[in-house]
Amino acid sequence: MPRAKNAVIAGDYEGRRVVCNGNLLFFDKFLSTPIRLDKNTVKSYNVVDQNAHKDVVSLFTRGLIGNFLLGGVGMAAGVLSAKNNDVFIVVVEFNNGDKSLIEIDRKIYTTMLKVLFY
Repeated sequence: MPRAKNAVIAGDYEGRRVVCNGNLLFFDKFLSTPIRLDKNTVKSYNVVDQNAHKDVVSLFTRGLIGNFLLGGVGMAAGVLSAKNNDVFIVVVEFNNGDKSLIEIDRKIYTTMLKVLFY
């Protein structure tokens, strides 16, 4: 399954990338003014879907290494320890009435929770 697009997939600002720079979060597009996401600009947000899936490369690599080191038990442990790729679909409503549907990964989602909470 593919990774998150980290972009606005529908609504206002469609086609813009969702960028995380430290504790700053914004919608960006070449030669356009960035749209900042923070508690002063966002009225509300709602997670409408979350998909979690294992990273296939991580799953395969960890399983092989585990099998090589500890046999079948090691392979099972390696497969179970594979990295998760989480994809969040979130509706963001701005104070000015604009609404955007965004697809983001766990890193950006975690940052979004922080910047919209404080």
